[in-house]
Amino acid sequence: MLMKYIHLIILVILGLTSCNSNISEKLNTIDNLLNQEKTDSAFQELQTIFTSDLKEEGDRAFYNLLKTRTDYLKNIPLLSDTLINYSINYYQKEKDDNRLSEAYYYKGACHYYDGDYTEAVYNGKEAEYHAEKTDNKSLQYKIYDLLAYAYRSTGNYTLALKYDLKSLKITTALGKYDWIAYTMSSLSEDYHYINKIDSSEYYIRKSEPYINFIDQEDQAYFYYNISLLYKKKDRQKAKYYLHRSLAIKPLAYAYNELASIYMSEGKNDLANQTMAKGMNITTDDHKIELYQSAAEMKAQQHDYQTAYELMRKMEQLKDKNTAKDKMNEIYQIQAKYDHEILSQKYQQEILIIIYIVSIGLLLLLIQYTLKKYKLSKDKKNVLQSQLLINIYNEKINALKGSKDKSDHEIKELKNKISELQDKQSRILYEGQKLFEQIESGETVIRWNKSDFIHFIEYYKVKDLPFVNHLENDYDDLSPRYKFFEILYHMGKDDQDVERILAISKSTIKSNRTRIKAKLIAQ
Repeated sequence: MLMKYIHLIILVILGLTSCNSNISEKLNTIDNLLNQEKTDSAFQELQTIFTSDLKEEGDRAFYNLLKTRTDYLKNIPLLSDTLINYSINYYQKEKDDNRLSEAYYYKGACHYYDGDYTEAVYNGKEAEYHAEKTDNKSLQYKIYDLLAYAYRSTGNYTLALKYDLKSLKITTALGKYDWIAYTMSSLSEDYHYINKIDSSEYYIRKSEPYINFIDQEDQAYFYYNISLLYKKKDRQKAKYYLHRSLAIKPLAYAYNELASIYMSEGKNDLANQTMAKGMNITTDDHKIELYQSAAEMKAQQHDYQTAYELMRKMEQLKDKNTAKDKMNEIYQIQAKYDHEILSQKYQQEILIIIYIVSIGLLLLLIQYTLKKYKLSKDKKNVLQSQLLINIYNEKINALKGSKDKSDHEIKELKNKISELQDKQSRILYEGQKLFEQIESGETVIRWNKSDFIHFIEYYKVKDLPFVNHLENDYDDLSPRYKFFEILYHMGKDDQDVERILAISKSTIKSNRTRIKAKLIAQ
């Protein structure tokens, strides 16, 4: 009988080991598919893994990284940092610089395509720091490329140039001709914007021998860019490269440039036909630019009636796009709400998820309608509640001292004060729960801005002078920075803060420097 139980136990252990092994093999298969640029196959394989099967912490971290990477490659927006932050926290703990730099890179890349260039740079720099400890040159290239794009998008072309030059050094050493072509194109753009035209032209010309190594569709854009170099110097060469571009792919702005050349040559009919071709294939966004070019061309031909009609269409299209943009923002908010519920289901109870997403949606709507709104809703409510309590108390005192005092009005004011105090009590209750979570060893990975504010409001009960010091002696510290300082005030050390905030030692140093800079001189 005893042997029977021993055999059963062994079978269970083997089954569990086999299951974990199977998950690890699947994850490695997905990683290999992504390395081979088989994104769709990797995406399909990911769908076969249930998050409930991810028993090991390392498997969960790897799964989260692969999911973030796949979503990025399939242009699926990063609607929450929770998954990738889990990976970052795990790889920091394991001191795995290769995977850690990769996690930071994909987090930064997702934020870049979401338009959050500050987060893109921050995570890109973290990725750079860890990648340079490894020999992974391909990953280093991708990180440098991301930082160059992020800096270029913010108008910092000098820093963009620095990283594009680093990219070119790596791509040349690796012999990756397609990467060389893209990097040289970026260098041409960098030099153009810092007004070094000779260097800009040098790199766009130098990229020409490598064009055949890039995707055929992208070749059309390269030839179009080369045509712009010759537009004023050599019209025949400009036309040659425009025709090469259009032979690969019909680009509306290539037709536009070709039409303007025909116009300058006095070939009005050919110019009109070419402009019409561009107008027929372009999107509404680019059609506005084409309408303007066509109107200017018609004005030069003294066809002022047609020019006027084109300008009127351009204005109508602008109005239409403005309305469409507003609708798109609404759809994006709704998509964020829907996706958040699905992606968080395995980590939290559904009621907690709905609560967090609702708070996130509310904050998004506030940000959409009030762009310069700096204080969160909860913090404003606390301040407004206290202000109203003071005003109502003053009114009660005034009524009590007046000859025509109204007991009914005094009672109403006291009821209002009671309601406001109840609201403040709820915020303190939320803050107490969060305080107890930190004391019991939990992290802030799932926290949002409101959670930090609730925590700080509760900590005023524990140590009001210290919170007053943070609010009065510093120039507008963010809730996260206040929380950072409170952790040390609570007796936490650097390792505790790293774990709680899921940040690195370098980030701790950076936070201290930024907080110190906000200290108001006494």
